[in-house]
Amino acid sequence: MKTFQEWLKDFKKEIEKGYENTTMATALSEYVHKDLAKAPTSLPKLEGPPRASVLREGEPIITIKATLRSVKPLNAGFIYDLKDWSANPEGYGMDMLMNQLGKCLADREYEIIVNGMLTCAGSTVAAKQKGQLSKDDIREAQNCAESYADSVIISHLQEIEFWKKGQIFEPMRIPLSFVPKERRGYYFTGMIDSVNVYWASFIKDFALVFSRREMIFTSTPLEVKFDDINNPKQLILLKLCASAPMFDQAVVKIEL
Repeated sequence: MKTFQEWLKDFKKEIEKGYENTTMATALSEYVHKDLAKAPTSLPKLEGPPRASVLREGEPIITIKATLRSVKPLNAGFIYDLKDWSANPEGYGMDMLMNQLGKCLADREYEIIVNGMLTCAGSTVAAKQKGQLSKDDIREAQNCAESYADSVIISHLQEIEFWKKGQIFEPMRIPLSFVPKERRGYYFTGMIDSVNVYWASFIKDFALVFSRREMIFTSTPLEVKFDDINNPKQLILLKLCASAPMFDQAVVKIEL
């Protein structure tokens, strides 16, 4: 008969599987720093993309104005009520449940990433037609970004509308040499022109156009524990995350 310590180890393994299959961190961020010993309270911030100033004599000088942005790490984890599981642990099939908890963890992390973009968005444009996102709206947002904006996050409803119009180039027709696996992620739905498209169930009245190469994501290691190792009633997950763009102008919000 397994000890609760052994159960906990197995639970964490399954949670990590579900998380790894769903996480959007690498798909959305060029700079991913996981398993940090301590969650950072500040991230690098540039006032804009590097610019070259040419002197009258000599070589060009690259100028970058850099500072630090204060961030508040948020917990993507949560507490799951095990109820009466500990009274008869062998009587439940927990593998599938733990896998789903891992996906839930990744989804909460996804929200933190989007919230970091939304909070720092350097500019906002309004959709030409209220409540409806179009390819022209995405192009306009790209033109407003001060870095090559190669990605957009849209609501599930807007995704459906693009599919109805036949305007999304589906993932199966996109070579991995063009959009590698790590750039796709669980919520990658294809491309609109040259823009990678991701959908999110938790947004409704906006979309975010951004440059992936300017995004930063950081997190602490996943911690999984019982409230009481001898008689567990709750499973506790802890993973502190912080995310922000390298500079604000790399993100443009489209208001619907």
